[in-house]
Order: sequence, then structure tokens, then C-alpha cells
Amino acid sequence: MTRRGSTQLVFDALRVEGALIAPDMIALVAARNAKGQSDTDYRTLPGLKLRDELGRYWRIGEALWGGFKQGRAAGQAHAATGAFVDDLLRQVFGFESLAKVSSRRVGDREFGVRRVALGGRVPIAVAPAGEGLDRALDQFAEGHRKRSASLAVQELLNADDGALWGLATDGLKLRLLRDNASLTRPAFIEADLERIFEAGLYSDFTALWLLI
Repeated sequence: MTRRGSTQLVFDALRVEGALIAPDMIALVAARNAKGQSDTDYRTLPGLKLRDELGRYWRIGEALWGGFKQGRAAGQAHAATGAFVDDLLRQVFGFESLAKVSSRRVGDREFGVRRVALGGRVPIAVAPAGEGLDRALDQFAEGHRKRSASLAVQELLNADDGALWGLATDGLKLRLLRDNASLTRPAFIEADLERIFEAGLYSDFTALWLLI
């Protein structure tokens, strides 16, 4: 069953909340029928095909997920989450520029978002595995006000003119957010990474990869 306000896609592990992007557009992206989706647009090396690269990234993602599971089972959930997210973003989703920062400051506001990519244009908040993306946590607090990973990224995007898209994740789910200060309710695309890798949902993975 789909929650009110969210949209059910043909992909079991993806959902759209709010008016961030039309589900039909995600279907176009997944089918590679949207603009800017040639092999060259995805920086596929000469002699290679994007479909082959997607298969390679899938196998890398599966291996990283396996290591993440082992780390959590060994009681190292916090460290395992950070390592998994860093490797997944760099090695699978192409964020080679991923860097750690102490925080992000915009004007007189400071945000507890400690990862950025593309020179700061993509802020990334990582919550410990199992904490979820909507639970208020001390690590994302501004002053005495706790915030969730998702809210921290959203408020940063709304405040920073140099950042349009951002990510929030706890390793189990990955949420893509956009500057949406004009919208009155949350808007994002969320992928259930646990379901993708545990159930072998390759089509959901490729749709997410192509979109990100």
C-alpha cells in the first residue's frame, strides 16, 4: 500500500514523495529515453557500453553491501555505515569528488552535514544504520534544535544558492532531495538499498543509478 502523498512506481524499491519529479519521468530515465542519456553523457569509456558498465557497478554494489552487512553484524554499525556510504557513492555512483567536512556554514547558520561532493554542490548527510532518515538526532542539530538527516539536507539546500541537489542516507535507504523552499511539504525520491541488494532488484538499481 502507498502512503498518502507518495507515488508508487513500477519499481518495488523506489518511491516518490511530493512533487519533486514526475513518476513518468523516472520511467523515461530508467528506459534511457530522457534527454542527456547517451553513453557519452554518462562518460562511458570508448569501446564500452553503458549496459555493461551498469552490470559492473551492480556487482561492486553487491560486494560493498556484503561488507556492510558483516560490519553491522560485528557490532560496528556506525563505522560500517560511513565506510559503505563513502565507497558506494565513490565507486558505484561516480562521486569521486566526495569529501568529508566538519560542517557546512551558510551565512550565520551551521549545518551538521559532514560530506559534500562536486565542490560542495551536493551535500550529503549520513545517519547511523537503523536510525532512519526522519529521526531527529544530535549530530544534525542546529543550536539546541535536533534535526533528522533528511531535514538537515533539505534546510541546507534551501539556504545555499550554490547547492541544488543533496543526499541523505543511513546505508539502508538513500534519499535524493532538491532545493524546494517554495513547496509546502516534503519532496524527495527514496531508494530502499536494503531491499535492492537483498532481493536482487537489478532494474531498481539501474533506475536509481541512471537517475543519480
